Amino acid sequence: MTLNFLKIINLFNVKNWHRASRQRVFNIDLGKCHGETGIDVFDRVGRFAAYDSYIEFELKNNGVYVDGQYCADAYHNGKVRVFYTKIGIDNPMVDAILLFQGDLSGTPQACFENNILRNRL
Repeated sequence: MTLNFLKIINLFNVKNWHRASRQRVFNIDLGKCHGETGIDVFDRVGRFAAYDSYIEFELKNNGVYVDGQYCADAYHNGKVRVFYTKIGIDNPMVDAILLFQGDLSGTPQACFENNILRNRL
């Protein structure tokens, strides 16, 4: 099976007990590849806000590739394996994972940004 340009979107929320940076920090990995490292939701968007992370990967030849690099242990029994590694004090928390097929221009974030740019012109 060859599917190109699948996107994984991770939606994170900061719970109200986090009042500062460095209290919940983690990495997102697809198998042994780093998708995004050092995610500190509070530091990026503040308190009581969601943070969306877009990690582009390609599924081909029964393997997952990020930036053209094969990701060992990322595809097993027909499933993409996503790992969240704790770096800070609290455990990683993910509210949703959505998969999109296509490029980043088809994601909600790109549509939102395009509308903002159009309205400014």
